[in-house]
Amino acid sequence: MIKVEQPGSGDETRTWGPPFANGEAVYFFCVNRNKRSLTLNLKDPRGQAIFRALVNRSDVLLENFKPGTLAKLGLDYEALRPENPRLIYCAISGFGRTGPYADRGGFDVIAQAVGGLMGSPASPTARRSRWAWP
Repeated sequence: MIKVEQPGSGDETRTWGPPFANGEAVYFFCVNRNKRSLTLNLKDPRGQAIFRALVNRSDVLLENFKPGTLAKLGLDYEALRPENPRLIYCAISGFGRTGPYADRGGFDVIAQAVGGLMGSPASPTARRSRWAWP
């Protein structure tokens, strides 16, 4: 599995900690075990060319951008399918493709918070307050 990260900062979960190991967050290592990664600027034509070359060698593309992000870059399923007809393209977003929160980013920790898991009844703070997401 190859993970494409943002140039400059990479995956922000690298900084989520403590605990840290070898200067990176243990959380990052837990959710990215056995992945190889590289940084690509998908807004730059050179980055897009590298991305397309990777996709052309791949069986599956799993993306978790906000809906429509890769379409704006010309890198959605419709654009990539002619280059790799066997490609399985899976688009996952934090809040789905439609609905009031569709344009918001989201991933595991956000889903835990919105779902109430982080406000566990065992937490004294959770018992004193009611968390609401605007």
